[in-house]
Amino acid sequence: MSKNYVEIEPGVGAGPVKIGMHRDSIQEAYRYVYSSFFKTDQSKFRSDHCGLAGFIAHYDSEGITKHIEIFNGENQQIEYEIYGVQAKLLTVRKLSEILEFKNIRFEISVYGVEARSIGLSTFNHDLQSKDDIIESFGIYSPLRDL
Repeated sequence: MSKNYVEIEPGVGAGPVKIGMHRDSIQEAYRYVYSSFFKTDQSKFRSDHCGLAGFIAHYDSEGITKHIEIFNGENQQIEYEIYGVQAKLLTVRKLSEILEFKNIRFEISVYGVEARSIGLSTFNHDLQSKDDIIESFGIYSPLRDL
């Protein structure tokens, strides 16, 4: 089966999965199996994990998507790109270079890149160097007043 390629858009979403969509619309975006879980004890809506599409969507108390995690799964049918680079091959260093070239402010923490002004973060469970491949991307509404 050939893979589908979807662009990660910081602050917006990835393909048909967008920040600001209701949970019902997120679940209709792909006709794959979803598993759901409560992110916190206070969560009213379960977060949706779609392994075949490679994302987890997190919702507010009204069921509106507030955060999307993009990752690379074992049997994933969707491939992601960001700024024209395959996400599953992107290192922290390369993303940093791209953001610097685009004059986008960011910080690097113990877990990865945080570019709040565009609504993008990355996560590595055990980030050792900037040459580590990014494990997952976080997409959320940009914080423009930074």
